[in-house]
This record gives sequence, C-alpha cells and structure tokens, in this order.
Amino acid sequence: MASDLVDGLERRLQEAIGTEAPLACTATEEVTEAVIRAACEELGSLTVDIKSNSSSAFLRGDLRYARVAASAVAVGGLRVSSTELEVTNLRVDPGSLLTSPPQLPNLARAVPLCFSLRFSQDDFNRSPLLLAAVQEVLRELVRSGVSAAIGEVLPDSSSGPLLVTLTKVEALEGGRIVLVADAEGQRADGSTLSLQGMRVRVRPLASPASKVLVLDSPELLSSFEGFGAKLEVGLPFLRAAGLPLPQPLSLTKLVVDDGAILVEGSLLLEPVDYNDLQQTLAELREAAAQNPPTAVVVDATPEAGRTPPPPPPPPGLKPGL
Repeated sequence: MASDLVDGLERRLQEAIGTEAPLACTATEEVTEAVIRAACEELGSLTVDIKSNSSSAFLRGDLRYARVAASAVAVGGLRVSSTELEVTNLRVDPGSLLTSPPQLPNLARAVPLCFSLRFSQDDFNRSPLLLAAVQEVLRELVRSGVSAAIGEVLPDSSSGPLLVTLTKVEALEGGRIVLVADAEGQRADGSTLSLQGMRVRVRPLASPASKVLVLDSPELLSSFEGFGAKLEVGLPFLRAAGLPLPQPLSLTKLVVDDGAILVEGSLLLEPVDYNDLQQTLAELREAAAQNPPTAVVVDATPEAGRTPPPPPPPPGLKPGL
C-alpha cells in the first residue's frame, strides 16, 4: 500500500536525522509557528506541538494532539501574559488543490479547543477588547445599582444617555478587581450629574451552565476622612450585572489573585464554510460597530459571611468618593 511505502521511507529518514516525530508534524509545526508570529503584533516565547501516529496518518487528517503555548502575546486588541491552546482527537479533511474548484483543508467535525489565559493588570489595561466589554457591564451596574450608594437616583434612558468611561483596572487581589471610571448623565431637570474617579470593586464569576460572565458583589468604594485618619469602605449595590457569552464559548474557571486573572474554558470549533466566511466576517464587523456588547442585570449574590454595610460616618467626618 502507498501508506506503508510512505511510512517505511519516513522511518529511514527519521533514523538518518535522529528523530522520532513524524516529519509531516515537524514541518507543520514550523509553518504554524511562522503564521502565528506573523499574525501577532507582539510575541515572546512560542511553542507549537503537533502529534500524529505517522506522516501518512497526518496526511489523512488524523491528528492525536495539537498544542500552542505562548507568552507576552498582543493580537487584535487583546494582550495576555501567557496562553495555552489545546485540541485532542482532531480530524481534518485535507482537501485537494487539484480539483476544480480546489477543496481547501477543513475540520472534518466540530472539536472543542481548550484554552488557558493569564492577564496581568497591565495586560487588561492595554486590551481595548477587554476594556470595552467590561465598560458595558459597568455602565449597567452604575445605572441600576449605584443610586442607593451615592444617595441619588441616576438618570435613566428616558432623560438621556448615561456615559461611563472605564479608565483603568486595578487591585487584582483576593478574587476581586477594582474598576476606575468616570460617569456622566443628565438629570430630569436638564442638569448634568458627573462622577469622576469612581471606584467600583467587583468579584468576576463564570459558570459553564449560566453562559454569563457576572460582575458579582459590586461595591462603590468611598473614603471617609477625619480625626487624622482615612478609611476606605465598600457601599454594596442592590444589583449585579453580567455579559452573556457567545454560544460556542464556555468558561470553566476564573481566578483573580496575586495581581493577575486566570481564565480557563473551551471554544467549540466548527468546520469552516469558506463560501460564507468572507460575508460572515463582514457582517460580524458591521454588527460589532453598530451594536456593542449588551450587559444584563442579575440579582447581586451576597458573599458568605459578608458584614452589613457600614453605618453613616459620625459628625465631623467628610465623605468623598
């Protein structure tokens, strides 16, 4: 058989060059690495590992394992300190360039891509995609939940838009992050309400079943000064907010600690319809420009053991955000 002839020739070549890896896998690893480096604006270390039983099996589309690990990655408005992508039992239709029209390589069946991403505080603040998504959730949080904390009802959509600008993310510790933002809205009487340097502390949560990334246990951080002391306390919101995840995306782990965010999950990869691919990409770009991510309001979940909100400051203390 032709496959036996190819396998026999490959074994002799492997012995000659001192390797056990199928030559087709080795060549594909080199090509994949070159493509990834060309696609990234910044890239530190990169490792590509592709495994198959033999080159003949690889050419038939049987891949046992594929893994990409990289550090210091910047691509498409997203920055990560480190990332790992892994696929097992991958079946590929190699296609044929000799047919008319040519059949391009494609997935033979849907397969989950498991991923792990680590974001530092600097990564988050330099990722426009992440900031835009979190800013939308924060806008909904501020509109629906901050009114009680500041003692004034914020404008709703009937009186004018509420503009929230997320300026930075800080304090990635103990399962929580602090979002620093400016907000501006129009009151019913036509005057403008502004909140500068507002600091909101939240606990990001993700559940595979809910398909929503939730900013839970939100608190408006305030500083109270007096008698030579400064105390920062969190005034809890009555509502939380979340961002619905795309259907193929599932998050299984989200940990905030030690100045970083670790996210793990999977993305279901479907075979590509090349005929519709260009049109679909154009529609996605247009939809993203016209319809930014929409947040949803959810009930705030009290933390176990949470203490009641702090009482009003005693006379002589000056509250300030």
